[in-house]
Amino acid sequence: MYRFVYLVAILAIFACAESVPAGETVDPERYLRQQGWEPFDGKPTATSPSPDIAPLMYYDQGNSVPSCGLVIASRGDKAPGFIELVGSDPGVGYPQCLDIASITPFRMQDEDYIAVEYLSRDTREDTYRGYHYLMRDRSRGIVTNHALTGAVPLVRGGRSPPEDRGGGAGCQAGA
Repeated sequence: MYRFVYLVAILAIFACAESVPAGETVDPERYLRQQGWEPFDGKPTATSPSPDIAPLMYYDQGNSVPSCGLVIASRGDKAPGFIELVGSDPGVGYPQCLDIASITPFRMQDEDYIAVEYLSRDTREDTYRGYHYLMRDRSRGIVTNHALTGAVPLVRGGRSPPEDRGGGAGCQAGA
């Protein structure tokens, strides 16, 4: 069953990709400062197709490995929301976010979705490609689609981002 859902999601991404209507804009640098996080040395490879979603890679307070997530615009005067993709506890070297590889909008069954592909490392040897699915809810705005996100497993052995290919030190602080 999981393979079927995964296959349908991937086919929908490539067959039905279209632009998702824009909403509010977000300022990821401002959100970063408000949380007290340190900016990541580089930038995620992905760019958002929508101004109300911003990929964010950062170092959490007291942490030396990168984490990543998405800053989501909220409706009205509310503060922006945040969806963590990969994060680790301070003083722990894993998991770490290597990259937010792509953010792809698609339409399936008359609903607008956004597929977020990211790379993570759980140990020195174990790298994974993960997928997180968002949807536009008319009343709540952009939210996680837990059924689709939970149905698609992590793919072991995901390729590292361009700066880490070739046996480099990865995305650790000071690398």
